[in-house]
Amino acid sequence: MSAPITSTPFVLRQWSLEHEVRPTVEEVFAERPAVQSILLCVAQYWADEADDAVHGHLVFSSRATPRWPHRCDDTYEGTRGDGDLCSSCAWDSTPEGLTTWVSWDDNGVAIRAWQALCAEGASQEDDPNTVYSPVVLARRTGASFSLERVGALMRPWLDLPGTALPAWFQDAGASPELVTPASRDAEEQPFRDAIARSPFDDGPRLVFADWLLQRQDPLGEFISLSLAKARTPDLEARRRVLHAAHAQAWLGALSKVVSPDGADFSRGLLTGATVHFDASTRPLASSPLFSTVETLRFGPTSEVVFSKSMTALRAVVGLRAKSPPLPASVASVACPVEVACAGLPAHVTALTAVCGPGQSEAAALAALDRAGVLPRLTHLSLVRTEPFEGAPVPLRRENVPASFAVGGWSEGQQPTGWWLDAEGGLRLMGLSRWSDSASAIALASVLPPSALRLVPGPLWSPSIQEVAALEAALKTPVSVIDAKAVEEPAPLDPPTRAPPVAMPVHVDPITRAVQLELPSGPDAGPKRGSRAPPLTVVFLALGVLGLVARACATAG
Repeated sequence: MSAPITSTPFVLRQWSLEHEVRPTVEEVFAERPAVQSILLCVAQYWADEADDAVHGHLVFSSRATPRWPHRCDDTYEGTRGDGDLCSSCAWDSTPEGLTTWVSWDDNGVAIRAWQALCAEGASQEDDPNTVYSPVVLARRTGASFSLERVGALMRPWLDLPGTALPAWFQDAGASPELVTPASRDAEEQPFRDAIARSPFDDGPRLVFADWLLQRQDPLGEFISLSLAKARTPDLEARRRVLHAAHAQAWLGALSKVVSPDGADFSRGLLTGATVHFDASTRPLASSPLFSTVETLRFGPTSEVVFSKSMTALRAVVGLRAKSPPLPASVASVACPVEVACAGLPAHVTALTAVCGPGQSEAAALAALDRAGVLPRLTHLSLVRTEPFEGAPVPLRRENVPASFAVGGWSEGQQPTGWWLDAEGGLRLMGLSRWSDSASAIALASVLPPSALRLVPGPLWSPSIQEVAALEAALKTPVSVIDAKAVEEPAPLDPPTRAPPVAMPVHVDPITRAVQLELPSGPDAGPKRGSRAPPLTVVFLALGVLGLVARACATAG
């Protein structure tokens, strides 16, 4: 039984994770011991069997994290490339069976549950590596496995409770559930005020947690667990359970502009938020619940709004032209290059500048230099929303701040794909995020370092083979920060498919009548408990029946 389509996107996604994704992952891990991790990616298509179907795409790996982008020939006949398998190249392939697709309603609940994590304007004619977005990572852990959300909200406005349903559901008279924001007890306001006065001090938070625990409020337990010094798997599991069950309520009135999956609850309270403001919700920017928010991410279609309540605000993502003045507390900004060149206040010392279409890093640096932005920066990141392509353009080192990074960004305004990090006047570079050694080599050739530093992230650790390949390509030492390179595991077995089945028909040489040869004897027919026949056999049988029908018609 499915969750009602009228439920909030967050509720539908939680239901999908437990009742659709988890059973699929469990089945694959049980049947394929070599599979150590599975990456679920989603894409919304507008050139498919429906106007806005949402599809799931799985990548299976013997590594702790599948490689993304996944490389295969996608011909359904075999695979080559990175040693992983995906829904396409592993389809209908292995004798022991491999579940390659998540079984969900692409044209129904999946739309409302997952569309906010999909990029805009994708088509089934495009490369899956460009239209699919990684959203969930499953990892084998002993006899069990873990599920981790890794995707960012691409279109946060589609994740709010009042989001419109797909057109055909509205035509049937359905409408989203009315969500009444939970009101917080007015007696807790003095505790929140004390936290707002010292947003980076844990003491007032612990006092607040004790008060909440006395009232049996689950937020008290969540704050206590979040501030615990010893972090165990059981503790983290309990935190996830509490978050899934109560995040909507903890947001209170902010649930109209922040979805639970766009909220970062660090140290127990809201510290980061992906927001979507419009004229009707603009007053919510003054909510005291924003007093602990340190990072504010404005969605692509959101109004940019600040307020005096945002006393802890340090970083703003999504600043755009004609935005209101930045609060004096903000030191880090992410925005397009042209917005940065139009003028940033002196208190901004860290900048993430997004290159425009076709704009090279060198051109972006030159524009920032002409605008006088570079001298006061202590850290600069240049990012693209598309992979590094074309011949590398040398950058003038004298124009680059001591701390400099070049990398990629998703449409959800999150680092992704590839990332180089340089400190100390470009003498040291680091590679982190999703592994893509080819991009690392191309970018390192632009600004050749004296040493390359690999920085493992939560989703990737470099292998010994990758370290050796980078050292050979760049002719420079490569090290790994706070970790050791891991041995590259054996790749998954390439897809194997049964040989073509001989046509089970007999054609009389005289009458030309066509007869279907059915198996006979004690071994005939499918065995109890056997799997369904491959699709190729089904299609063949249908074709044979067509031949029989035509032969009968001719004989008649």
